[in-house]
Amino acid sequence: MSTELKIASVPSELKPDLHANPAEVIQTKKINWPIAVFLLGSPIVAIAATWIYVAHQGFVWTDLIPFIVMLYATGLSITAGYHRYFAHKTFECHPVIQFLFLAFGAATFQNSVLNWASDHRYHHVYADRDGDPYSVNRGFWWAHMGWMFFSYPENRSYKNSADMKANKLLMWQERHYLALALATSIIVPMAIGALFGRPFAGLIWGGLVRMVVGHQVTFAINSFAHTFGKRSYALNSTAADSAILAAFTFGEGYHSFHHTYAGDYRIGHHWYDIDPGKWLIMGLKQVGLASKLRKTYRPRVTASSAQGESLQERAI
Repeated sequence: MSTELKIASVPSELKPDLHANPAEVIQTKKINWPIAVFLLGSPIVAIAATWIYVAHQGFVWTDLIPFIVMLYATGLSITAGYHRYFAHKTFECHPVIQFLFLAFGAATFQNSVLNWASDHRYHHVYADRDGDPYSVNRGFWWAHMGWMFFSYPENRSYKNSADMKANKLLMWQERHYLALALATSIIVPMAIGALFGRPFAGLIWGGLVRMVVGHQVTFAINSFAHTFGKRSYALNSTAADSAILAAFTFGEGYHSFHHTYAGDYRIGHHWYDIDPGKWLIMGLKQVGLASKLRKTYRPRVTASSAQGESLQERAI
């Protein structure tokens, strides 16, 4: 039987222990001022820098090319790399692809993949309960970005990420995260802008503005995707499906399906679903750079969907 037709099993790191409480992701009451200032100040800096640059150098349509290229490079590195490859292990890929995921994922300034994926695994194991780092039950704002304003206990062990620690490329990113993030988010957009004679436009649009937009896109998955949409699969979860959100989040909007079938490399599982992350992984497989794509049996998905719709109708 083809690997693609096997039911996407859940990695042991994502199997719930209802009696456990991961103290390492329970935020302290201490505000993490560097992170708080960065998250609140970066939009202001991006707007001010854009205003000043446009006032003095004007705007041409090619200024948007670094923005678009970097937004997709970093966004796909989060959804296909940080999320589906490192956190959920839904496929295998070539080390070169892993490196690109790590480099452009770092450029999002959403922390190292070890930190990001560990948080996300706890989010799935303890979804909507104590231990979920960004549970929407603590408020929409908390899920969106408030959870990042507070410090975790020191000397975090990443006990749910032993498999990731064995990846040498991943640990290389962990050691050099900030340098890699700065290099990728500065050099690459400036180089793209330089192709059109406007390197600093590339830095502003492809670096600053793209980073701020990328933050809000990712944050929306934790807040909007757990508040708005249709709960087609995981009826006991706040996760919901929204094609509109998927269009802005590289396919992540089909969140009810994802929380039910976290081991599936697809988040939009229908052929017509908007899921650039899925399309990227499929494309990598076609050229031999990805393999062992895991997905759920279609009958299992169909049965779950039908049950969800039936229960929803009775609830109404």
